[in-house]
Amino acid sequence: MAVQAAWRAWQARLLLQQHKAAQRIQAAWRGYAARKGLEQQQVAAVHIQAAWRCFAARSAFLEQRRAAVVVQAAVRQAAARRRFVMSKQAAVRIQAAWRGFAVRHLLQRSLAATTIQR
Repeated sequence: MAVQAAWRAWQARLLLQQHKAAQRIQAAWRGYAARKGLEQQQVAAVHIQAAWRCFAARSAFLEQRRAAVVVQAAVRQAAARRRFVMSKQAAVRIQAAWRGFAVRHLLQRSLAATTIQR
């Protein structure tokens, strides 16, 4: 009986040591897996942040470009309007000068005709 008891006690200690070793291996594996998962989450977070910053920067750039186009269009419109107004004023001056010339010429002929008739 003493031999069997010693044998069983030795086997129990051996089994206990194996259980403790298995627990240490499992704990180490769980720690490794958790660290790996956290590392992957951090990499994914960095990618998401970079994509968001890219989107935000592009959106800001496009908005600024749209604003620049609006300003450029307004400046071009003002310049075209100025050119149109100047052309119109020049045309009005030319027309007025021609009408004045025509009236003076007509008046001169009319006066010449009345002078001859007298």
